[in-house]
Amino acid sequence: MAHLRRYVGSAVALCLAFALVVSLAGCDKPAGTTAPATDGNAATPASAESAPSMITDPSFTDPFDGSYAAPGSIAAAVVAESNYEGEWGPAAKSNPTATESDGVLKIGSVTEYKGYAPSMVSGAQGTFEMLYTPADDVLGIMQYDNRSEWSKFASNDPPSNGFLLDTIGWRAAPAGSYAIVAGYTAEAATISWGIWDGTTWHTIAYNADAWANRPMRITASYGPAGVLLFVDGVKVAEDTSYTGGIDTAQPFTLGQAPWYWPYGPHSSPGEIREFRYDDSQVTGG
Repeated sequence: MAHLRRYVGSAVALCLAFALVVSLAGCDKPAGTTAPATDGNAATPASAESAPSMITDPSFTDPFDGSYAAPGSIAAAVVAESNYEGEWGPAAKSNPTATESDGVLKIGSVTEYKGYAPSMVSGAQGTFEMLYTPADDVLGIMQYDNRSEWSKFASNDPPSNGFLLDTIGWRAAPAGSYAIVAGYTAEAATISWGIWDGTTWHTIAYNADAWANRPMRITASYGPAGVLLFVDGVKVAEDTSYTGGIDTAQPFTLGQAPWYWPYGPHSSPGEIREFRYDDSQVTGG
């Protein structure tokens, strides 16, 4: 288990999980970890629904009718294959479930998620896409004073951001771990997409003036063209310094993966529709 603890015991290990553009108390993102993002206020379509999917031939889609992984759970076989089951994991935990029906995955609280087997994704290149609508009063929901599930880490308050998609993000994160995170503050709305290369997070972000309770079509791509992020069909950020892939040994989730994290569960409340994945990279033409 020594290899599982190579990052344990320092504030650096904590920063690995959330060196994703939105600030984490006590952590500074190392200089040079990402290429400059494009203007976060770049023009986007009037609505996410008017922006067509950027994935024309998906490798898989989830209709959110129960036909894929069960809501809020990861198959026992997948857990058994995980390097992390021995230290923490869902096998011995009671996990509240996200609910799905009529093509909608509802993440009703910071504790809810839906798990997928890693075999659904390609290591070398690929693209995730979802139509995400934040919950009403998401700013209030994602505040420490309102969250009995959260706790400080040392003297650091929990961050006000939440996972939309997650793998292993803390402690012995394997190279290729990845996450899509929404940042919630009164001043700005942030969507970030990052991949851990074993040493550095390659994280890019879209920043808007404020949160609005409207759908956002989020497309996150990786591969030979770099790490790319699109919002409502418009490329808003890129990092061409990382052209590698992602880890395919661990499950991934919508919401936060249920592996240990010192602040407590941080799924992004709201609704997800039209979740799809393609095993090729989308570059936007």
